[in-house]
Amino acid sequence: MTTRRNFLKGAGAATGIVFCSCAMLDAARAQQPATRLPVMVNGKRVKTIDVHAHCLFHEAVNLMGEDAARVVERIAPFHARWLGRAPTGFPRWGDRIEARQAGYERNLGVFLERFGDRLPVEARTIAERLRPRLAEVIAPLVAREQTLIHGDLHLDNVLFAAGRPVILDWQTPSIGPGILDVVMFVFGSLSVEDRRSAADDLLAGYSLDEIRRALLSMFAGVVGGLARPNLDEMTGRERELYDATVNDEQYVSALLDYGTAEVLAV
Repeated sequence: MTTRRNFLKGAGAATGIVFCSCAMLDAARAQQPATRLPVMVNGKRVKTIDVHAHCLFHEAVNLMGEDAARVVERIAPFHARWLGRAPTGFPRWGDRIEARQAGYERNLGVFLERFGDRLPVEARTIAERLRPRLAEVIAPLVAREQTLIHGDLHLDNVLFAAGRPVILDWQTPSIGPGILDVVMFVFGSLSVEDRRSAADDLLAGYSLDEIRRALLSMFAGVVGGLARPNLDEMTGRERELYDATVNDEQYVSALLDYGTAEVLAV
């Protein structure tokens, strides 16, 4: 079977052209065309084609293996470089805490109506208890020393060439806690089995409290992403990809494995 991952290691990495599709199309359809700045490499202008997707390729996720460590090792020095001295001109992730709170309260009802019957009871309880407390839960992350973060670090934004990861799609960088990038990648890009066997090493250096709060923040983002699309406008393939985001249990299992309920117990 030719998978996206094998393609990226071979012809895709060589040509720089990748085609894919996406389940979350509502936001893309609503966006106005943006003015693109020229891309320069070694002083020369390079022709680019934007096929930005934001979709989850499960066959690629299942083949991550040891490459996950290479991605985390790649982002770590970047975070360290800007820790406590991030450049100016970037939005601050912490400035939108209240907006995230309002969005989660608004989206949770739709999410539970669509997917509540697929959630374990404990996971649904976590989702509901988080409703009035998201801002409170993520505030301690903002209180920590901040760095420059990617903001959307998952497998579909990484290319591999000769075993070396190249992180793409720097459209949403901000000043925030580095744990957000790491948690998004580890819990959003690895199969549950791979994550359970490798997470202790990949997340070494971060406290359990940080991980739990970052997981809850990530879950709130997933809720918004799954609540917003208009299901009636989706094609069959789009709906399959949409449903797979819930069915693969990556996010739900992470909430339970890491005891996020304890953050909400007080």
